Amino acid sequence: MPKKEERKGGLTWNLEQQIIKKYVKKIPKFLSPHRLTYIGVLAAFLVGVSYYLTNFSKFWLIAASFFIFLNWFGDFFDGAVARHRQIVQKRYGYFADHMFDMVSVFFIVFGLGLSIGLHMYFALAFIVGYYLLSINTFLATHTSGKFNMSYGHLGPTEARLILIALNIILLFFSYPLNLFSIGNISITLFDLSTGILLVFIIYTFIEGFVKNLIYLKKVDSKNYSEMSLKEALSGISIKVENLDIKKAKTKTKNQIKKFLDFFELK
Repeated sequence: MPKKEERKGGLTWNLEQQIIKKYVKKIPKFLSPHRLTYIGVLAAFLVGVSYYLTNFSKFWLIAASFFIFLNWFGDFFDGAVARHRQIVQKRYGYFADHMFDMVSVFFIVFGLGLSIGLHMYFALAFIVGYYLLSINTFLATHTSGKFNMSYGHLGPTEARLILIALNIILLFFSYPLNLFSIGNISITLFDLSTGILLVFIIYTFIEGFVKNLIYLKKVDSKNYSEMSLKEALSGISIKVENLDIKKAKTKTKNQIKKFLDFFELK
């Protein structure tokens, strides 16, 4: 991990920091950071299962919403508890946290893709887009030291809230709530929402990718210029030193010659 990491949160960032300060001390001792992480991943898996079960009853949306909250709880408090108890494992924590996040997203979105609420091609496109954006974020973190937890004020917590809101809406309307058709394909509420998020993700990925390239090129060009200047100055110094040595050798030879000439005259 970079020594300096700049973190940016979404709309709920300030509220979440207040929640941490208030409740992190109340987390039971048996809930270690590792266990909280596992709870988050297991909850994500159960979200996917719940979405699949909505094929048989839309009331599984209630279970999906509960497990989304449980996923947030585990993912949100694992790092906070580690910092509070001063048992942070930076390299392991960074790697495990983000890898489990990637797995959790797959469980949730793929499970939703198995339901009648979201077409699978929307689900797979979203997963690929999310992974591309994540790769860009992780590489930018290690090359520039800046880590963005959110984009356009939209982060993991905001995404969970959107899912829960959609679940609540669908509980009061027909499921999967077909909005309109494109050819023979009926576009559902989840399809439309996922499509909008996917466009946002693709745009954000391209923008971040280009910005990172430009920024890193400027940094490397600056470092290269400074290095070239140092090498040039170093070369001048070596030449001056060599010149001084040559002068000293010439002076010494002249003195020895004068000394020998003196004795020859005698």
